[in-house]
Amino acid sequence: MIFAIEEINNSTELLPGIKLGYQIYDSCASVPVAVHVAFQLSGGMDPVFYTGNNCSQSGKVMAIVGACVSVH
Repeated sequence: MIFAIEEINNSTELLPGIKLGYQIYDSCASVPVAVHVAFQLSGGMDPVFYTGNNCSQSGKVMAIVGACVSVH
């Protein structure tokens, strides 16, 4: 995922003028931890989520990608 996002950000043809960001969390195979973080991110409650690069607005969570496996 990191590789794909960096390829998009470094391309002058894909999404020009737009930079994608990412944050990766390890839920330690804990459903409650994963759900807690997902709700924090989807509600915009993550204080670390900002753009920083001379941008006047904060970043927005556009997607949340879950684990590739499920025990349920």
